Amino acid sequence: MLATFLIARHRRIFPKRIDEKKSSNSHGKEGNKWLHPDMVGLEALAGGWSYEMKNLSAKAGARQAKLWSFEVKVDIPRSKVREYYFQSVSNSSWANYGYLVAVNIKDDAMSELRLLNELHGIGVIRLNPENPADDSAIEIPAKER
Repeated sequence: MLATFLIARHRRIFPKRIDEKKSSNSHGKEGNKWLHPDMVGLEALAGGWSYEMKNLSAKAGARQAKLWSFEVKVDIPRSKVREYYFQSVSNSSWANYGYLVAVNIKDDAMSELRLLNELHGIGVIRLNPENPADDSAIEIPAKER
């Protein structure tokens, strides 16, 4: 559902699912829980650029891509906001944008998510499973890092 939303709304972001079970794990059961996001995205900024333009951009030190991180949950109840949010923070330390994504977000959780966004910059996406491309939305935009 998230990939459908990203492809439909943000055509320059190429999503890829991460399987944390394939990662080496020396920390025991659930040792990788906060190491990897559920999905990553590569936003190609240089799409459609000529070879010469890409070469000039690289020599000038300009960015040709941005990295996105997505932590996906089914529900975000008020009691789990901080756990899920800080899992997103931990999993996206390397990314330009980090998002916490869910189908069901309780209204009382949104106020705390807004506050945490001001402090840490992780955004929130609400997915609609019936029509992810058209009815899903970025509720709180992520801050670029």
